[in-house]
Amino acid sequence: MLSNELKPICYLGAPYSDPDPKIRQFREQAVTQKVFDLWKKGILVYSPLTHNCPVDRLGVFGDYQTWLDFDHSMLSRCDKLLFLKLPGWEKSKGLQAEMAFAKQLGLPIKAIEVEPEFLEKISTMESPESALSQIVKKINQMCEERDWDSFNSPKNLSMSLQVEASEVAEHFTWITEEQSEHLSPSKKQEVADELADVFINLAHLSDKLGIDLFAVTHQKIEKIKQRYPIKIPVALVED
Repeated sequence: MLSNELKPICYLGAPYSDPDPKIRQFREQAVTQKVFDLWKKGILVYSPLTHNCPVDRLGVFGDYQTWLDFDHSMLSRCDKLLFLKLPGWEKSKGLQAEMAFAKQLGLPIKAIEVEPEFLEKISTMESPESALSQIVKKINQMCEERDWDSFNSPKNLSMSLQVEASEVAEHFTWITEEQSEHLSPSKKQEVADELADVFINLAHLSDKLGIDLFAVTHQKIEKIKQRYPIKIPVALVED
């Protein structure tokens, strides 16, 4: 248990941005694990990757400058800058900006070396996205073994996605609303197979384009909620 006395707060920086969602996921997990390790030692830590990334995925829609301003504001309230030397830290635009700002503030800066054992531990950790990552890995392996990858361009995958979605709809053609809600076990299995085909094409396409399907889905839900806000009954407003 941490005591209630005020303690210094460290800011933990690290590289994050990368076109590959798997690398971003790895970096976020590594930093979060390090935050946990430091907290266990009684060191209070704020980290943008641990605290901001989950919020951003819910639909903040922050760009680089938005988070830079916020992170520098948080850094100015901390007592020390720590940075995790994950691969690519030297070229990280955000991390270099944090280090430059810390120097302006006169804050101590300390590097945290990353041991191979730590990297191995992170690489074997599961995450909410790990199930999707495993599916994408199996899809890519299947296509590579059968020499299908030359046909799996984003264009072809998007067209295949439409075909597979239409095959789902075929099972519901000419039946009533009531019948669609009470499919027989055999019919439900047929629909499940078609849905799996849709999901395979969707997962494969998002991987080909380097799109984080979990992140964009969270963001899209927030966009829909903003576009179609809940309408409060007039009677409640008047009360």
